[in-house]
Amino acid sequence: GRPALPIQNPAGHLLWQNWSGLQHAYPAQRLGVMAEAALAAQLQAAVPPIRVAGAGHSFNAQVATEGTLVSMDALSGVVQHDATQFTAVVRAGTRLQQLGEQLAKIGQEMPNLPDINKQTLAGAIATATHGTGLRLQALHGGVQQFRLLTVQGDALTCSPSENPEVFHAALVGLGSFGVVTEYTLKNQPLGRTHRQTQVRPVREIMQDWPRLCQQHRSAEFYYIPSTGLGVQILHDATEAPLKARPADQDMDSLRDLKKLRDYASWSLPLRKFLARNIGGEHAPEDAVDEGWKLLSSERTLPFNEMEYHLPIEHQLAALEQIITVTERDFPEVFYPMELRVVAADEQAWLSPFYQRTTGSIAVHCDAAEDHRPF
Repeated sequence: GRPALPIQNPAGHLLWQNWSGLQHAYPAQRLGVMAEAALAAQLQAAVPPIRVAGAGHSFNAQVATEGTLVSMDALSGVVQHDATQFTAVVRAGTRLQQLGEQLAKIGQEMPNLPDINKQTLAGAIATATHGTGLRLQALHGGVQQFRLLTVQGDALTCSPSENPEVFHAALVGLGSFGVVTEYTLKNQPLGRTHRQTQVRPVREIMQDWPRLCQQHRSAEFYYIPSTGLGVQILHDATEAPLKARPADQDMDSLRDLKKLRDYASWSLPLRKFLARNIGGEHAPEDAVDEGWKLLSSERTLPFNEMEYHLPIEHQLAALEQIITVTERDFPEVFYPMELRVVAADEQAWLSPFYQRTTGSIAVHCDAAEDHRPF
């Protein structure tokens, strides 16, 4: 929905955009990483400022640069693994969807995954990307060590025992400390996951939320603005037989919510009435499969997102206020809001979950619409 930007600027530099189109830049230089040794030499001669691009799923301007843009796409894949310790050395540019499949082939899986599977491993870890689960840490919680190239061309192995201060600072480092080229991940044996999805009145979900978080391996829910409804999603380990996940209808549902907003924005009671009738048609869904196929979903309609991380005891009170403000002042917002919980970690100084179990609230807006007032 945004006006198309020129593919080149007057200096002949090519356009870079993030996934939603909100951020863009015309880097003077681009580096495609094929090998760590070659990159070390290139960094010393690169035009500053140097930024590393993953999949472009961050919504702020941390990657946009008029200097040098580094792409990790070619530095991908599992390098080696330990079948007894369930560890794997993975190159930084590996996309999460690829990683899930590759780990499954060696009998491993990551303990948790975010709700989108397109990020690079390095981008996801550097930005504290997380899934949900009261006893599950964000992705960086599984990192045992990583390799970091500094702008001086030095290659550092970083772990709690080797270069520990760099490890703790750069683990969730937003790309500020150099270029991470590979991670050693502590995984778990490959198993099956039971996914349960149900549309319910949001007040009922909120009332049950503390219990759901305690009783299930992972729990999350979406509040659908100005409808009174929510979508509850639960995951648990299981040994049950495989049961195919129903066709993903999330994108169709978003289109329906947009139509509902457009047709009934003049009357909140009517909008809620129609939503309850539409929501009542969605029967609960069950699926059993490997976790990497169920924990993350396809997101093909671009949006802009803002997420806040709160002390878990304040999460629902904050949502109450957000619901009030949204229904009163922002009836145009139709994208669901996502609530998750994340276990505390002790390793990453810049992690929003550092030494604190956290409740997160993520709000979204259609990328084609102005999100800034909301």
